[in-house]
Amino acid sequence: MTTINESYDSLQPPSVEELKDILYSSHIPTHIIKTVEEAMELLYGMDTESSEYNNTLSYINYLVKLPWNKKTEDKTDFVEIDRILQETCKISPDVKSKIMDTISSKLQKRNRQVKILVVDDEKIALKNLSYLLNKEGYDVVTSESGEDAVEILKGNEFDIVMTDLKMAGMDGIQVLKATKSMYPDTHVILITGYATTETAVEAMRKGAFHYIMKPVQLDELRLMIKEALSLSKPRPLEQPVLCLTSESGSRKSDIGKAVAEAFGRNFFELSLENVKTESDISGFSRINGAVSPGCIIEHICRTGTSNLVIMLNDIDKLDKDLFSLLYNVINPDKNRYFVDKYLEEPFDLSDVLFIASASRIKDISSPLIEWLDIVEV
Repeated sequence: MTTINESYDSLQPPSVEELKDILYSSHIPTHIIKTVEEAMELLYGMDTESSEYNNTLSYINYLVKLPWNKKTEDKTDFVEIDRILQETCKISPDVKSKIMDTISSKLQKRNRQVKILVVDDEKIALKNLSYLLNKEGYDVVTSESGEDAVEILKGNEFDIVMTDLKMAGMDGIQVLKATKSMYPDTHVILITGYATTETAVEAMRKGAFHYIMKPVQLDELRLMIKEALSLSKPRPLEQPVLCLTSESGSRKSDIGKAVAEAFGRNFFELSLENVKTESDISGFSRINGAVSPGCIIEHICRTGTSNLVIMLNDIDKLDKDLFSLLYNVINPDKNRYFVDKYLEEPFDLSDVLFIASASRIKDISSPLIEWLDIVEV
């Protein structure tokens, strides 16, 4: 198990050739490979002794070393997990049971997919778009007509509806109206091969999020969906974040470490008392000369897996102005697209198991408490 306090040399910038070897031998997403290749091209026109060169090399290093698709395999022997928690933490059976129930429920629901309804009366176009979206990991439902789409929408809420504009019978504008009447917060993207300024303006006036031209390009589609999801109204957490509370000096962090060990995950602690600005979590823009991301991405890179356990200590001492940022970090409907300002690329935090700790519950504001499952230890 890796902890934040261990010494690491893995983030020291290697040579360009070493980075290339890592880049093409690992499971890095295609769009990240493209970003890295573009950044590498910039290196060839720089002075190798300049700060600009070193900063760019460091940026590339983070992109290459981040565990985009690297996870540890969760242990599923709950008898053994129970034993580890009991022997390591010496906690009461009631507390142990509560921790086990909360964490087990979170692990079972951590893979909730984004749901997208695709509507198009052209079967080939519908098949191709469905293939692209499924490949991106979305839960896709298709419909060959606007009328059928409306029936599907009755009782089934989707994160995004993508509909062809010109269809026989009920067209895309009518699907848009029906969607918005049932689910005002659902984003609707119109797809068309006949887009004009007039149709685009009409669609936007009626509540469409945007439109996309046929034939659909994957990069454009990916960016538009990411933007739509980032602007979606936050949903209540399916499972609150476990928050261990007791007087200062108790071994709350030991319980977090034991949970990580029990499930076979890497671990690090973050004291929220030391988080003073948004940039401490979400990083500084490289435009300002910053050379590292925020603490979340930095330590995920150091631990080397994307499904680690992160202990959020002293949540009662977090600056109240940062509550909304923390929500975006821990909410599984939002953190799939967590963007560090340094990276400028979305990183999926939905497989991270967050555990919070606090000493004084009364110092936690009421909105934040609603996101937490308080367990006194």
